Amino acid sequence: MIWSHRLALLTSGATFVLILFGGLVTNTGAALAVPDWPTTFGHNMFLYPWSRMVGGIFYEHSHRLIGSLVGVLTLLLALVLWVTGSWPWLRWLGAGALVLVSVQGVLGGLRVILLADGLAVVHGALAQAFFGLTVALALFTS
Repeated sequence: MIWSHRLALLTSGATFVLILFGGLVTNTGAALAVPDWPTTFGHNMFLYPWSRMVGGIFYEHSHRLIGSLVGVLTLLLALVLWVTGSWPWLRWLGAGALVLVSVQGVLGGLRVILLADGLAVVHGALAQAFFGLTVALALFTS
């Protein structure tokens, strides 16, 4: 259970950083600095050159990369909880976190593709709920 707790803490911390970068994207007006998704100006998102990450592109693209990291951490946490979790409800909470982070990623992408401001509000509000869930998972695994 110690590894699941450490992974939950790491996921929660990374989610906090992700929300900070999401705030930077919104407050700097960089929300649509990268006009395509899931690619970045036609590049594979993970292979986009660092030298081109300037201005709003830096904030937007960094938010996407950190979001991908949070997604991977959440996947790992859900797997660890499913394999080693003592309580069934904790396993399902981890699975719920995985579903929620997936929905968040799709919402963020649809925001870019559809240019829908309403999705930005839902994306931001759901981010707070997901962060709360990661904090709860860190608490429950302690």
